Amino acid sequence: MDIIPFGEKLIISEDLDPLYIILHRWQVGRPKLCQWLLAYWCYYNAGLCCWVVDQRDYWNAVEQVALGGKEYPRGTERRHFRGEIAVKSIEQLRERGEAIDIVTWLASAGPLAANIMNRVTTLYGFGQWIKWKIPDMLDRLQLFPVQFFDSDLRHMFKSSLDGANQSFKQYGLVGEPLQAAHDYLIDSLGKLTAPPLHDRLINVQETETIFCKWKSHLHGHYPIGKDTKEVRHSLLRYAKTKTAQELLKL
Repeated sequence: MDIIPFGEKLIISEDLDPLYIILHRWQVGRPKLCQWLLAYWCYYNAGLCCWVVDQRDYWNAVEQVALGGKEYPRGTERRHFRGEIAVKSIEQLRERGEAIDIVTWLASAGPLAANIMNRVTTLYGFGQWIKWKIPDMLDRLQLFPVQFFDSDLRHMFKSSLDGANQSFKQYGLVGEPLQAAHDYLIDSLGKLTAPPLHDRLINVQETETIFCKWKSHLHGHYPIGKDTKEVRHSLLRYAKTKTAQELLKL
């Protein structure tokens, strides 16, 4: 599928970032949401995060996952966040205090997304992929106002960069590749609004995700709806937890 109809279906079907939609609907206090998000940024598995925040001792649960094996799943993007790397990272995070304090500290580098990204990468085990995800989630979940600009295209992770460069070549675009690819999407899809708030037109935050998923789609690894199914599957794995039950209803 060409990138324009692919991107349009991602947004309209709410498969662009289905977890954002669920979390936006979740009526929960800020401290617990920050605990959930911090666990998610570490392990990138929605169901596992539900188990973590439902434990009596949050940090002990996060550390238990870091020390554990395959019984604690990771999302593909955080598959290497385990063992010594994970343990050292969690120890550093725990020293900073409560999850809400860590999230606030990360966001306080804003409002420019690039500044938050730079702060993210000062944390052990937090690299080029997660640095984009954190300011994006802070913004779209209305935790803190964050400003992204077209110049942030250079901060995209490799899979998104590959998707942008592929579209530049495939559609005969001219100019600086990343900007030209972004403009190509905006010219065709720019009237669509950004989920989950639909408070503005789509921008670089959404085109980054489209590039990433389209690149995977070209290799047969991303049919429309895959992300939605995977989020639900991860929640069902921990369906006995109270938090997973809450999110499955949303």
